[in-house]
Amino acid sequence: MIKVLLPHTQKFVWMTISEVEKAMQFRWISHLHFQTPLIEQKVQTRSFRAIRKKELDMREKWLGLRFHPHLTKPKLPPVSIRWIDEEFGYGVFADRYIPAHAFIGEYTGTIRKRMPRIDKNNDYCFEYTIGDWLRNPYIIDAEKEGNFTRFINHSDDPNLETRSVYANGVMHIILITTTEIEKGEQLGYHYGDYFWKKRRDAKALLNALE
Repeated sequence: MIKVLLPHTQKFVWMTISEVEKAMQFRWISHLHFQTPLIEQKVQTRSFRAIRKKELDMREKWLGLRFHPHLTKPKLPPVSIRWIDEEFGYGVFADRYIPAHAFIGEYTGTIRKRMPRIDKNNDYCFEYTIGDWLRNPYIIDAEKEGNFTRFINHSDDPNLETRSVYANGVMHIILITTTEIEKGEQLGYHYGDYFWKKRRDAKALLNALE
């Protein structure tokens, strides 16, 4: 169950995962999903090669070990999904105090190959890194399936950071708090320059509003 504030309402409701899926038109998945078995095999091979060539740093491997239980058996953090407005859509907010350096969740979705012409209009794509990202053709697409992390908004003053970590034979993208988060505060992370490079008009609008 997760607490949700739906559009045009003033009252929170507790919803099951299936109810959230129906209301928000996506499939909730707790773990990464590979578009095809072949992509899964190639990602595992690339990950093994990255380790062998020492392209992964110590932090990526250490954080993978530290947060392995969270990745294997994920639990919802003390957050709610709340409708903000037509411009921003939903956001994720703390329902109680969350300490610094706490695990929030994994960015889940479908691992697939990039499709630049289509992806530039997809706000749910996340760069999937395996060692040297310049040679990596994959992304995590959470447009049609993912978890609550797909609703976490961009922030120029973020209280979360993303980390690439190695666990269970592949890389994962996780979100960790960088500071203490008070009850009622919205969670946010910086989407990165590559995201805004594909959306120059949106970045110009944000700059104009600052």
